[in-house]
Amino acid sequence: MSWRVLVGGIFRSLFLLLGACACACAQAGAAQEWEARVQYVVDGDTLWVKRAEGGKRVKLRLRDIDAPEICQPDGAAARRALRQLVRGQRVQVRVVARDQYGRRVADVWRADDGVNLAARMVEDGWAWSHRVGRHYAGRYAAQQKAAQAARRGLFADAQALHPADFRRQHGACDKR
Repeated sequence: MSWRVLVGGIFRSLFLLLGACACACAQAGAAQEWEARVQYVVDGDTLWVKRAEGGKRVKLRLRDIDAPEICQPDGAAARRALRQLVRGQRVQVRVVARDQYGRRVADVWRADDGVNLAARMVEDGWAWSHRVGRHYAGRYAAQQKAAQAARRGLFADAQALHPADFRRQHGACDKR
């Protein structure tokens, strides 16, 4: 057997192996996006869903927003607002990470009309766009600015306390 045949065989094997890995990676990525039904809304940025194909309920945190804690002023109103958005709706879920509490952090859209739940919560004034440092106002900064200018939702109170500040002062609420 010549070295050319041997090298050619090695390259073909590597090509097939890389192709198989690419397919496995694509399937793993696809497994992170699925359709579900909302089972329960915990607060303005956390909900429980059940995959359309069945299985256990999954706790999700909406990505890139922070809604009032349920025990802080406007916390119950934020939960009601999210309930209104998802009541009886199928949703599309794309899990992007897990947070320090084990919740899946996800982008979530209503399946029927594509409404991004996080963007709508900020736009309607029931959540803040999640800031990263001093210089990045977050993914939904424009929606937050518009909600504040229009004094929608919790921004009707100019003194509304950001949830992170509330948690620092009072600790976290007891949630389900």
